[in-house]
Amino acid sequence: MKTNISLADLCERQLLERFAALVDDDRSNTAQLLAYIAEIDERKLWAKHACPSMFAFCMQRFHMSESMTSKRIWAARTARRFPVILSMVTGGELHLSGINQLGKHLTEDNHRSILQRAKHKSSREIDLLVAELAPRPDVPSRVRALPRSMGAVVCADARPTSPREARSPDEPCSPRSCSSNVEAGEHVPDVFKPMAAGKQIVPLAPRRFKIEITVDQSTHDRLRALQDLLKHRFRNADPALIVSRAIELLLDETLKKKAAVTEQVRFSSPPSAKRIRTIPAAIRREVWKRDLGRCTFVDEQGRRCRATSCIEYHHEIPYGKGGCHEVENIALRCRAHNQYQADLDFGRDFMRSKRRTR
Repeated sequence: MKTNISLADLCERQLLERFAALVDDDRSNTAQLLAYIAEIDERKLWAKHACPSMFAFCMQRFHMSESMTSKRIWAARTARRFPVILSMVTGGELHLSGINQLGKHLTEDNHRSILQRAKHKSSREIDLLVAELAPRPDVPSRVRALPRSMGAVVCADARPTSPREARSPDEPCSPRSCSSNVEAGEHVPDVFKPMAAGKQIVPLAPRRFKIEITVDQSTHDRLRALQDLLKHRFRNADPALIVSRAIELLLDETLKKKAAVTEQVRFSSPPSAKRIRTIPAAIRREVWKRDLGRCTFVDEQGRRCRATSCIEYHHEIPYGKGGCHEVENIALRCRAHNQYQADLDFGRDFMRSKRRTR
């Protein structure tokens, strides 16, 4: 008789092996699902089942969510045009979001080269690829008050802003657009409309980005004051120039505090015999430069963590066990891997109680 085994009873190897198998099965099933959606859509079998569109068929007959349905229909139609996409999905080389991002830029002549470049890339990386394929002009700088209804702002910003972005009613609907779906009379729910404007940083062209933010009255007033003060240096005191300079100054200030990065290096005094918890600036500066501001954790397969945020200084021999402040004993770790190593060094229960008291 087969017994049910709790996940908590599995060893680390079994858990990861089964997870990997599930991921492979999910990719294979996703590719098959796209192929079936494309064939049903091509035969218009949804009409036979009293549905006005493939979109309605998936939602009404199979209770899929709006976002899930839209993303898969668009990916299925793209995969029908370029069947190589299905094998890439099966092999984990391309994800659904990537298909949706690239779909309208693929042609018979370029699809193989573009898909090859998109292999194993994240959505952000594919956004950069799309910006290279179809660069858009810089957006004009403007400062305006938001209306009371935020929904109106999102929908207005989400509409196509140029003739190139506008689509005809017969063109398939991408979940990243706001216009109508491919079938006549098919309505795309409002839930899709904010998706095009949802990202705060959008690549427009190679090395050109659009950033959208909302600030309070105080920040707005300070920006206006800065524009007035800087007009003797910059004719129109473009907010983009002010934001760029402010980011540069804040980054320099943050690096000075975090990694002691500065052009003027002070000579440090001889080390004291007394143990001090704070890592000396010279050591922090050298470690940061050596590790390139990135987590240095490496797994058993030799893969290094890619994290560059929430970076902390980690003692290879823990400071609590007598480890010293030396460059050779200190490395950069992201917070997650720093805490993971602390659990290994001192025990998970001990560290959990320490974190609770903090």
